[in-house]
Amino acid sequence: MTPKRWIALEEDTVTLESVTSDMEALHSAVSALEAAELTDPVALTAAQTPPKLISVAELGKAGSLEIVRARTRGRARDLVENPQGVPVVDGAWIRDGKTDRSPVEPESIPGEPLFTKPGDVVLQNTGGLAARADHEGGRVLIGSTFQVLRLQDDRLMPEYLAEMLVSAANRRQAMGAGVQRVRLEDLHIALLPQDAQQRLVDQFTTIRRLQTTAQDILAAAAQARDALVDGVTGGIIQAT
Repeated sequence: MTPKRWIALEEDTVTLESVTSDMEALHSAVSALEAAELTDPVALTAAQTPPKLISVAELGKAGSLEIVRARTRGRARDLVENPQGVPVVDGAWIRDGKTDRSPVEPESIPGEPLFTKPGDVVLQNTGGLAARADHEGGRVLIGSTFQVLRLQDDRLMPEYLAEMLVSAANRRQAMGAGVQRVRLEDLHIALLPQDAQQRLVDQFTTIRRLQTTAQDILAAAAQARDALVDGVTGGIIQAT
């Protein structure tokens, strides 16, 4: 009998069209990088004095932000999916701005669901530290893994806060023998003037865009390489 590992699965079968499509996807990804608009590099000089660091707890006491925690318990995968429903916050969206999780039916969410508002900073403090500013709002948080920092004044820009929360110093605050958790109130950020925050946010935006494009190139390159190998091995294509 033919060993099972040598039986070609339908989803593994390549065609001239699929290989061509993979190569075109790689070309498009590289073209996106070539077309990327870069901001002028920010002028960097040696700091004369350390910045003023302020904790999330202190910002809360000063009335600059509110910590909002989800009261809904459960698992997002247990909810009813609905393409016209509300998007669910997960770690992939916070880290990369992308997610494969489908929107869910609002009525299927138990308890008191927490929905984000435009300008919220969504933070993951369990199993890793990550944060992202939510410009659109309307996302729902499930469970205790994610928190919301809701700004109450213009002391901090949401994008600046989200980036500066994930410093090496803050990541070292993680505690726990198993799944590590960072105490939200203990996180510190550098308190800078608005103009300095804006200059850094411009750089962060460019870096994020380049990072996303580079990740797309890596994924497309891996797919194209595999398609070429499998196409030649299977006698489907030849290089001319």
